[in-house]
Parts: sequence; C-alpha cells; structure tokens
Amino acid sequence: MENKEIRYRNARALIAECGSITAFAEKLKKAETQVSGFAGINPRKGIGNKIARQIEVVFNKPAGWMDHEHTEEEKYMEELRELLQQISSEKQELAVGMVRQMVEVLRKAS
Repeated sequence: MENKEIRYRNARALIAECGSITAFAEKLKKAETQVSGFAGINPRKGIGNKIARQIEVVFNKPAGWMDHEHTEEEKYMEELRELLQQISSEKQELAVGMVRQMVEVLRKAS
C-alpha cells in the first residue's frame, strides 16, 4: 500500500475517533474545507509531511505514526498505554496486575 493511502486511512481512523471531520478539523485548528481536501471522503490532495507530523503531535501519536498501518492489536495496546499514563506509577502496577488476572480468567473461559 502506498504511503499516501496509509496516511489517508490513519487520518480517517482519527476522524472516526473524533466523531466527525468537523471535530477533527477543530482539534487540528484548521478549516474543515482544508481538512476535507486531504482527509475527506473524496480527497483532492494527499497528506504531506508537515500535516502528518502535526496530526501526530495533536493526537499524541509517536513520530512516524501516520506512515504505518496499524493493526487492531496495536490500537488496543496504544489505548492501554494512554490509559496507564493517566494514573500514577503505583496505580499502573495495580492496573497491570488486574489486566493479568482478567486475561487469565478469559483464557480459562475459552
């Protein structure tokens, strides 16, 4: 898959997370018409390096995130990382322990 298509799909995934292209554009502090031009249903241009890096910063993604395909597993891992960053390190250890217990229960139930 071309880099242009990967960036487009990643932008569309972030738009879905935001709930609308309007919310996505607001978060980027860009006009909706500008965002529609590169991330709308029928984009007129690709997402350049400058915009790709800006999207990564605004959405708290690592550098280069826009340039790679993301699997469901990666999305879950990223979400878990983001959730863990919201709590203290002491509570992070507790949360990881709870997840381990849940995984064990789910593994046994399979």
